[in-house]
Amino acid sequence: MRPGNVSRRGFLQRSLGTLAAAGLPPWYANQFVAAQEEGRAKKTSANDRLAMGIVGIGSPVSRSLQVVGESTPCVQSGQLTFTLGCDVNAAHRQRGTEVMRQRGFKDFEAKTKDYRELVGDKSLDCVLVATPDHWHAQVAIEALKAGKDVYCEKPLTLTVAESLAVQ
Repeated sequence: MRPGNVSRRGFLQRSLGTLAAAGLPPWYANQFVAAQEEGRAKKTSANDRLAMGIVGIGSPVSRSLQVVGESTPCVQSGQLTFTLGCDVNAAHRQRGTEVMRQRGFKDFEAKTKDYRELVGDKSLDCVLVATPDHWHAQVAIEALKAGKDVYCEKPLTLTVAESLAVQ
């Protein structure tokens, strides 16, 4: 077996043998491993679940829907949900809402064209910025000021001044 080829479960099983060899009772080692497995199997509480809004939702060339698709493991585990979207184009808002509802986000709605309304929504924890590049910094700054976490693909900024403002 190669050194970099050990799974977490394999490590715990080997640790069980090591604990027994060290003189600890097997029942203690079994309880230790069971507690580790139980910790991973816990349901996600409401405090562990992120509600994310999407700025720039419906454009066919936007990465937003691809990012949503790539976040499927987090969505399936209950750690993440997408609830609100916005786009300046009404057709994009409608398309984004339809696509997100088809993907299982029944409560998702892209109802506004102004990103400031989305960023100001208290129910959101974070914002996905999928606007054209020259809008990335402005939307990110407003979201950060509102206390939101931000996911934005590069380029986040286009100038040094924008970079300093985002800090």
